[in-house]
Amino acid sequence: MNFFKKLDRTQIACDPVVWTQNEQVVWKYLGQHLLRILKYTRKKFATKRRRKAFVSASEAKGVRDLAWLSASRDPDLWRLIAAHANPDLLEKFVGWVIQQPECDRATVAYLFLKLGGPSCFLNPPSGSNSSWSFIEQAVARICNRSEKGDGFPRRELTLSECGKKDDQRDVLLKIRARTGSAESFAPVPVRLLGEVIEGRATDSLDDVLGEGDIVDAI
Repeated sequence: MNFFKKLDRTQIACDPVVWTQNEQVVWKYLGQHLLRILKYTRKKFATKRRRKAFVSASEAKGVRDLAWLSASRDPDLWRLIAAHANPDLLEKFVGWVIQQPECDRATVAYLFLKLGGPSCFLNPPSGSNSSWSFIEQAVARICNRSEKGDGFPRRELTLSECGKKDDQRDVLLKIRARTGSAESFAPVPVRLLGEVIEGRATDSLDDVLGEGDIVDAI
């Protein structure tokens, strides 16, 4: 709203009381805009920090070198990498991120689905854990932390931003119907998929990096 519409121009020059009232309107208006500027600046700095992280990843030839990633402690950045990277090429990253205390439940749920977690329950691996594929071992670790660990307590992000439904309870029902009461290769991830995965979106990098740049960087 234009604050000048609130000013009484007929009295502003001669009435001290009206001047004081108009001065309060001006300061309130300026305060509101200063707050908007501070929020915008904070978001821009956060976006630049993530852009720098992607550049660092590129210079390090991908996320195989996790030193910079571990130092950043940025769960939003982890979600972006999980969504844009090919897990087949990022075994070290996936194995690392699902163990981080700050890793968001939406990130883990997305990785569970992207890795084909439901298929692992429909066609469970045989033999010992050491003979399982990377994907089967990663899915098992996710499920074990979901049911036997802390259950991924950080729940700030949305799953739908990654192109998946926030409500994955139908997937959970299919897994349960397949496994029944029989012991499977891993616990059924009830705490991971049993509730709607709602939350906020991560800050977009579209204004500083195109999708191709993100893929190239990681």
